[in-house]
Parts: sequence; structure tokens; C-alpha cells
Amino acid sequence: MASSPSTPVKRCAGDYLPERANERIDRVLKLAGTAEPFAAEELTSTSRAIATLKAALKAADTTGEYAPVYGTPEGGTRRSSNF
Repeated sequence: MASSPSTPVKRCAGDYLPERANERIDRVLKLAGTAEPFAAEELTSTSRAIATLKAALKAADTTGEYAPVYGTPEGGTRRSSNF
């Protein structure tokens, strides 16, 4: 006889999957604590930073130059040699 979705699946004596899953979820939620308030200005600045990075990656795909530009002590610029 197959079990219905609302019937707990018994693996072995006393081991019901939905109960154990709920216990794990409860433990994780307690560890997570309360939610932080939403910061619209943080989302906006992060979105801008991601857009800038996407634009740089697209430009690198076009030019083939993936090494980031760094300033030099003399005031000039150079590309990273780690790429």
C-alpha cells in the first residue's frame, strides 16, 4: 500500500521524516535569529556596484583584457600580473 503525501513516511521504528525535518528547520530558524530590517539605500548601492562589475566583465569579454587595473607608486596605472 502506497502512502499518501499527508501520511508520514516511516523509515524505521520511531523515525518519521516530516517530524525530523521540522525539528531541523526549527533549529536552523533559532540559529538564524531575527530578520534584519530592509535597507533600501544598501540595495541601491549594491545594485550599482554589481552593474559596474557586469559592465567591466562585458568590456573584458570584448577586449580580452581581464586583468584589473591598479595604480602605481608613480601615479600611473598597470594591469595585475596575477592573470
